[in-house]
Amino acid sequence: QAALQRPPPPSVMSFVVTGGCTEQSDTLNNVEYLAAGFTASGAPYYRASSSSVFIYWDPDCNGGGAPARWIADSDEPSTTASSDLDGDGSCTYYARIDSDDSSSPPLGTSTWRVVCSGSFIANDLTLALPSPP
Repeated sequence: QAALQRPPPPSVMSFVVTGGCTEQSDTLNNVEYLAAGFTASGAPYYRASSSSVFIYWDPDCNGGGAPARWIADSDEPSTTASSDLDGDGSCTYYARIDSDDSSSPPLGTSTWRVVCSGSFIANDLTLALPSPP
């Protein structure tokens, strides 16, 4: 009987997001995200340690040719769909950063597009490895 092929562990097992605007403080400010699995593309996805918010890489968030991006969303991504991983037919989420790198969200400080006061704004978020205990 063939052994199940398991993907290697994600290169980043967890990270802490800081810098989110006040409206997103529960999801994007001092929130730790932990590796939760892999999507169909092989990209890791992450779940907030304190809520049901996910950060994942979507090759095409509406299934209609949108650029690949990392997304922060309340919908858990599909592990079988090849695009539009939240299945809503649109690009609706808390935050995003366009990226062709599916191996990990961008560590360090990067400018994400974040919903603040009802519209997307440029918001510098910092993704850092957690401090050792």
